[in-house]
Amino acid sequence: MNLVYRLQHKDYLKQQLYQASKNKSIQKRKVRSWMLLSIAGLIMSVVLYDSESSLMFCFSACITTLTIVFYSVYFKNRFKQHYIKFISETYRKRFGKESNITFEASFISSIDMIAEAKINYSVFEEIIEISTHFFIKMETGGSLIIPKNAVQNLKKLNTLLQDLAKELKIEYTVELNWKW
Repeated sequence: MNLVYRLQHKDYLKQQLYQASKNKSIQKRKVRSWMLLSIAGLIMSVVLYDSESSLMFCFSACITTLTIVFYSVYFKNRFKQHYIKFISETYRKRFGKESNITFEASFISSIDMIAEAKINYSVFEEIIEISTHFFIKMETGGSLIIPKNAVQNLKKLNTLLQDLAKELKIEYTVELNWKW
C-alpha cells in the first residue's frame, strides 16, 4: 500500500499533545503543581482569615478556589502553547512538504524532502489510532504520523495496521474519543 500526503502544523501538534497526554511524568508534574498551588493558597487563606483584613482573605479564598477548579484548563493551555511554539520552530520547514510512504513486506519505505528511509517493522512499538490520525510509535522514540484525511482507502489501511500489530505482537491502541 502506498500513501502520499502532506503534514501540516496541526498534524505535528496532535501527535505531540497525544504523547504528552500519555506521559506519566507530565501527569505527575500536573498533579504536583496543582496540589502545591492549592495547599499554598489554602494556607494563605487560613492565615489571612485570622488577620484583620477580610478583603485580603476574600481575595485569597477566591484565587485559591479558582486555582483548585481551573488549574487543569490552565495547565493544558500552557502545554499546548509550548508545543505550538516548539513545533513552529522545529518543524516549520516540513509543513506542506510531500511524504510518500509505502508498506513493503518487512519494512516501510519513506520518502520525503529530507531523506529516503527504510524503517523495519521490528522497531515498531505501538500503533495508535485516534479519530483524526494514526501514530506509529517506534522504539527509537520517533513516531510516524498518518493523517486519516489523506488516506484514500481508510478501511484497507486500518486492516493493514491491525494485521501488522498482530503479526508483530505489539499493541494497537484505539482512542477515537481522545481529546486534549
